[in-house]
Amino acid sequence: MAESATLALDAKVQELRRAGTDIVDFGAGQPDFPTPDPVKEAGERAIRENRTKYTAAAGLPEARKAVEHHLHEDFGTKYDAGREILVTNGAKQAIFNAVQTLADAGDEILVPSPYWVSYPEQVRSCGAVPVVIPTEDSDFRLDPKRVEDAITDRTRAIILNSPSNPTGAVYTRDELEAVAKIAETHDLVVIADEIYGRMVYDGTFVSFGALGDAARARTVVIGAVSKTYSMTGWRFGWAAGPSELIGPMSRLQSHSTSNACTVSQYAAIEALTGDQTETERRVVEFDRRRQHMLDRLAKIDGFDCIAPSGAFFVFPRVERLFGGRIDGKSIDGSLAFAEAALEHAKVAIVPGVAFGSDAFVRISYAISIDEIDRGVDRLADFVGRIDRA
Repeated sequence: MAESATLALDAKVQELRRAGTDIVDFGAGQPDFPTPDPVKEAGERAIRENRTKYTAAAGLPEARKAVEHHLHEDFGTKYDAGREILVTNGAKQAIFNAVQTLADAGDEILVPSPYWVSYPEQVRSCGAVPVVIPTEDSDFRLDPKRVEDAITDRTRAIILNSPSNPTGAVYTRDELEAVAKIAETHDLVVIADEIYGRMVYDGTFVSFGALGDAARARTVVIGAVSKTYSMTGWRFGWAAGPSELIGPMSRLQSHSTSNACTVSQYAAIEALTGDQTETERRVVEFDRRRQHMLDRLAKIDGFDCIAPSGAFFVFPRVERLFGGRIDGKSIDGSLAFAEAALEHAKVAIVPGVAFGSDAFVRISYAISIDEIDRGVDRLADFVGRIDRA
């Protein structure tokens, strides 16, 4: 398995900062906001009251009930907390459990690209094969014909991420229903990664689990408190789906990590069921940052960007800058571009090759407007120094 490119970049940024280097971090996959005070207080209260023992592997009944509440209130989906919801150590483990449960060695799982960096590696972890379906020439959305053409008798599932990391693309109901029809025809499971479902700025978010009974019966919905509530380090996620899948996923977890952190479960209950005013305010602020980032990047020659509808990333195409040179070094792809930006501009961005799309880079706007301006100013100066002759 390859190392996570995003975590490796974060480690490099932290190393440079410890050495005193001033870095603008556009690679961040987490909000800059702190965890809300009521959520922190719920975690502290759990510690003071000694609620720190093991829970059931699938999570506290109250925690699963909180997820049930969230999914119903925010996305209009109905799941039974006792049989159809599994609490995990973040969304990453929920996806891992699903893949391990669904696929054997030699099986195939469809993965649209650009993809989140962990999808292919998680598929490979059980000996299965990630079958990549490009979406770069269709506004980062699946072409149903390409999906049909990729299916074989070994295909077991498709991973669908909406809103998307890294592109910010959000699927419409019609687009989701086209995928659901294919899944039903070919008896596939849909692993619907909806961790950014509360962060949608254009249009309306539709959960795959809300498409109807037929789709719901073959869908595992993945989520977490990490992004919405600035709780990335608390490690609380979930999988919701039919008991025929959630049961085996829970048994797998019982023999690997057991329950998610007990203290984090109590904090997540507050996050999911408490007052949502602060969360809604933060989404408005992310939208403001999105618009500002797009306006600033549009002025850099060589950056071509589709406006994201959700999450907190932009994914500009930068291949027009490939082939250029800076300080005698050639920029021959997104990795070289990102390395040069870190070295010469002191700006951290993630190369698109990590997401299966080498023509692009991922830039996060989960930072303040002032930091966005500092970083884009540096990028503009860096691009201006590239010799494109």
